Amino acid sequence: MRRLTDAAARTEDLGRVHDIALLLWQQLGEVRRAEALLRRAADANSVPAMSTLGVLLQQMNRPREAEPWLRIAAQTGDADAVNNLGNLLERRGDLAEAVEFWRKAATAGSTMAMSSLALALFTHGHADEARLWCERALLATAGQDEDPAVLGKLALVSRMLDSGQSVPEKPFPGDRTVQDNPVRVEDINDPLGLVAALHRTFLAERDPDVLDAALLASRQAVEQCVAGSPAQAEALRIRGSLLRADFERKREPALLDEAVRAGRAAVEGAHGDRARGYAQSSLGSTFLIKNGVLHDDDALDQAITSLEEARRLLGPDDPEWPGITSTLGGAFTQQHMRTTEVGGGTDLRLIAKAITLLEAAIAATPPRDPELPARLYNLAMAKIQRGALTQDTAMLSEAAVLLQRAVQGMPEQHPARAAAIRMLGALGGSPP
Repeated sequence: MRRLTDAAARTEDLGRVHDIALLLWQQLGEVRRAEALLRRAADANSVPAMSTLGVLLQQMNRPREAEPWLRIAAQTGDADAVNNLGNLLERRGDLAEAVEFWRKAATAGSTMAMSSLALALFTHGHADEARLWCERALLATAGQDEDPAVLGKLALVSRMLDSGQSVPEKPFPGDRTVQDNPVRVEDINDPLGLVAALHRTFLAERDPDVLDAALLASRQAVEQCVAGSPAQAEALRIRGSLLRADFERKREPALLDEAVRAGRAAVEGAHGDRARGYAQSSLGSTFLIKNGVLHDDDALDQAITSLEEARRLLGPDDPEWPGITSTLGGAFTQQHMRTTEVGGGTDLRLIAKAITLLEAAIAATPPRDPELPARLYNLAMAKIQRGALTQDTAMLSEAAVLLQRAVQGMPEQHPARAAAIRMLGALGGSPP
């Protein structure tokens, strides 16, 4: 490594500096040294260095620093830079602008852009144009040693086109200012990036056709990622989430069993506390759904174990911690109900623990967070249980106030709104 850095320091050849930086980053994992070399070359107006620096910064979860470099490089018409800018915009949630740049890069001959563009077009109802770009990309890659991620993406789009699936035409979403997640480093030009992008699109739009594409892509990602690698563990975690969504649609218990297997494998393969925390959280959510559907007491216990471990691994500074804490509080509420129904006792320790967790989750939730109303509702329901058991009218009054706040923040179509209004009425209150 010393020889490489010395060679880079001696040369004035910006292309050579760029190549050494790539080697340091991609082969030796020397990210900081690579960044320093790329900045040197980019400052000297090397377009490849600007583009690569933008990709590196994005993968380091520094998109605000990455975007200016990619935009400057893209202005030169460099196809790779234009494609990379499209990838950054897609990850940020601005698929509309991403498609514009992918189209420019595809026109300039980027097969990566062609495959990304074809997928985006198909999942938003533009099948004819998607087929055009898919066919152009397949022609351009024929007989070439192409990136496996590009070939996999083209195979996915071709399969969806050939299946006769029809997706209604809809606009491409604009900038949603999606929060960066340190674990989910996504590049749509690799197998994990593809399934992550489809997963995000599905969560935003709940489109069943996108779910089908994401499920297929997740299976391919698990197969294509190196066995036991962090990327494969993340692909398994996302697949577990997608299988839960598929269960909600089809109600086939076998899908939950597969989701549990994927979740367990994700936990086993995750590297680092944060990755393990996210994997445990996802597995806990699967166990909770399994308990709710099958009334499986063992699944509830396993959910609590997974969620407690996730909460411990991530800590209160992680953006997912409030949600995990709230889910764990809900699990303890369910456990209290189960214990009461089975044993007929009134041990208040479980419901007290649930309330403590739910209060901690709300305290850590920003006032404008869209998840806040549901968390208020969950806390209200826990306080109603305890208040009813102990004849504590003050706690029931607190629950009514929480329900008022929950209903006020819930949109009309929120799945818990009607139940919240009914419970508020039972407590003698009225919706705001």
